[in-house]
Amino acid sequence: MEVGPMTRIVKQIVVDYFKNLYTDEPCPGANDLLPWDQFQEFNNRDWEWLTRYFHEPEIESVVAHMGALKAPGPDGFQALFYQKNWNLIESSLCEIVTPVFLNISLYYFIFNPIFL
Repeated sequence: MEVGPMTRIVKQIVVDYFKNLYTDEPCPGANDLLPWDQFQEFNNRDWEWLTRYFHEPEIESVVAHMGALKAPGPDGFQALFYQKNWNLIESSLCEIVTPVFLNISLYYFIFNPIFL
């Protein structure tokens, strides 16, 4: 099947777009499109709140309010599994989740990044 010149041009435009999309080179004009003045910087109080320690009741609340039958996570389990088995898995789950938030580098030690 022979392709016409217009098809080749469109194909080249698409290929070039995706080839340049994930490069280290800055995208010309991208900064002009972003509303830089619309976002306030975090003050110290906000930053402390965002980086605070998570307590077990808060983790339990998050799990309880997740959509039970939404798409499964990287482990293949839907939230329903965690909700129904919370009494069995609470301590283990909190033991895994808490260090991740305290030191993000532990994320790669606890979970297999290839699996995720």
